[in-house]
Amino acid sequence: MDTKRSEKSTKAPLLAIIPFFFALIFFAAWSFVDADNEYSEAEARYLAQRPNINFEHLDWTISGLEDYAVDQFPARSQFLKAYSRLELLQHKTFTRDVFVEGDWIFSRTYAMTGKGLEAFENDRREFVTATESVAARGIPTVFAMLPVKNYLVEIEPSLHVDDASEANRQKYLAAFDGSSVLVSDIAGAMAEQDEATRMSQWYATDFHWNGDGAYAAAEQLLSDMADAGIMPSVELSDLVERSEWDAEYHGDLSRRFSYLIPETQPVVVYAPKDVSGMRYYKSLDSSESVERSKIVAAGEGEPVVDYGSAYTLNFACYRVENANAAGDMRVVVFKDSLENAMTDILSAVFSELVVVDVRFEQPADVDAILADADAAVFIFHQNNNAPDTSKFVLGK
Repeated sequence: MDTKRSEKSTKAPLLAIIPFFFALIFFAAWSFVDADNEYSEAEARYLAQRPNINFEHLDWTISGLEDYAVDQFPARSQFLKAYSRLELLQHKTFTRDVFVEGDWIFSRTYAMTGKGLEAFENDRREFVTATESVAARGIPTVFAMLPVKNYLVEIEPSLHVDDASEANRQKYLAAFDGSSVLVSDIAGAMAEQDEATRMSQWYATDFHWNGDGAYAAAEQLLSDMADAGIMPSVELSDLVERSEWDAEYHGDLSRRFSYLIPETQPVVVYAPKDVSGMRYYKSLDSSESVERSKIVAAGEGEPVVDYGSAYTLNFACYRVENANAAGDMRVVVFKDSLENAMTDILSAVFSELVVVDVRFEQPADVDAILADADAAVFIFHQNNNAPDTSKFVLGK
C-alpha cells in the first residue's frame, strides 16, 4: 500500500514536467524555423537578433542568446496581446508606469528627489545657458514652453498624479527672468482654457496632442514673437486649414496595451492652404528636394496612422522652404516630439524652417545651422530640460 502511494507521488511531478519539456522543445524548434522579427510594434523597439558565437567572450554570447531567446520567442506579439487583454479584464488602473481611466491613458509624472533632482536642475541651468548662447550671437531667441498632457487634462483627481509639471514651469519662468531669451509660456496660456477645450486638444491614448493643441500652441507662440518685435503679426487662420482624417489612430500609450484601447479622439490635422511653393529637404545642406509625404503627413489616406505619420516623421535635421510664406524669415527650431504637429503650421508662416532634433543622431554643425537665422526657437515641454540639445548647441 505504502509502496503504491510512493510510486504515485513520484509519478505526479513527472507527469507535470514531461508536457513542459515537450513544450520547450516545440517552441525551441519553432523559433529556429520561424523567421526572426526585427521590430516590435507593441513595444516600439528593435528586437535582439541571433548573436555571433564568440568563444573568447562566452559571457557576451550567453547574454546575447538570452536576449535573443526572449525577443524572438514564437508568437511573442500574440502572448503580449493576451497579457494586455488579461490586464484590462482585471480592470487594472495602473500598470507598467501608466494608468487607465475610461478611454484615457496617462503616463504618471513624478517629482524628482536626491541626486536625480540635482542632475535635473543642472540640466535646466545648462539649457538656459545654451539658449542664451544663441541669443548672444545676435539671433532673436525664444523658448516656447509647451505643456504636457498631465498638466492640462485631468480625468480622475484621485488617480491623476502630477506633482511636478507646475513646479517645473515656475522654475523655468524664474530661470529666464531678466534673460535676453523670450519665454513664450504656452503651457500657462493653454491652462487658462476651459476643461472641454483642453481635453479636445489631446489624444486619449497618446502622450501627444492633436492638431487642435498644436494650432493653439503655434498661435500663442507667433503672437508672443510678434509682440516682442521678432516678426510681424499674422492671422494664422488665413494660412492653414483644419481637417479630420478618416483613420484609426494608434497612440503611443495604447501600444503598451497592444492597441486594445481604441482612440476616441479624431485625427485632427492642420496644413497650409497653399503648398504650391513649398519644398522639403531631409538635411540642412541638401539641394535635392523630396516629396512632401517623405517628411510631412506620410500617413495621409492610410487606414491606420500614428503620431509620426499623421504629422511629421523624425529626422535629426530637415528643412522646409516656402516661396509663398507670410513672412520672409529663416527660423531654426530645436525641438522634442510635441513640435511634430506644429511643423506644417509654422511652415506656412516662414519662408524657411530648419527643424533640429538631436535625439536621433548628431545633425550638422550648430554654426552652419544657425548661419543667417532670423530667429531661433527652442520648442520643448515644461518637464523636458533637453540635455542633448544643450550639449549640441554648446559644442560639448
